[in-house]
Amino acid sequence: MQRPEQEGFLTAQARRGAVVAEFGPTEAEHFFAVRASLEALAAQLAAQHATPAGLKSLERILARTRKAAEAGRLRETVGLNADFHRAIVELSGNPLLQDMTAPLNGRLRRLFRLTSGPESTSPMCSEHEQLLAAIRSHDPQAAADLARRHVAGTRAFALTALGD
Repeated sequence: MQRPEQEGFLTAQARRGAVVAEFGPTEAEHFFAVRASLEALAAQLAAQHATPAGLKSLERILARTRKAAEAGRLRETVGLNADFHRAIVELSGNPLLQDMTAPLNGRLRRLFRLTSGPESTSPMCSEHEQLLAAIRSHDPQAAADLARRHVAGTRAFALTALGD
């Protein structure tokens, strides 16, 4: 039960046991505040440490994401989106950052399943392409800025969908 609680799916309550955790606008705001900083750091480090193999992995994930989005396979698109961000964190070469972001991946997938729609997939793919280009060109500042902007855009979609 610890892992689902760490990933934000469950909340332990006295005399009630574990209950499904809420994920409303307040929780989303907290999530995005942390995510913006960690994603920017991951993108910055990935731009500094990008390897040809790591870049090829990001390209493959992005191609699969675009194909799933164009086919209207929203659930698959959501999963690939999370995979893209996880791959950037891996490309950062920072094991502590990887450990810190791992528990957020479940929340990210849950939030995207709750809030994503077809209207959010096209901007997401375009933003991922820009982010990949900055990482590929080894531009840490541009990569960090694009990651922050991407998270801000995702935040706006999510909060609208959550009714805030």
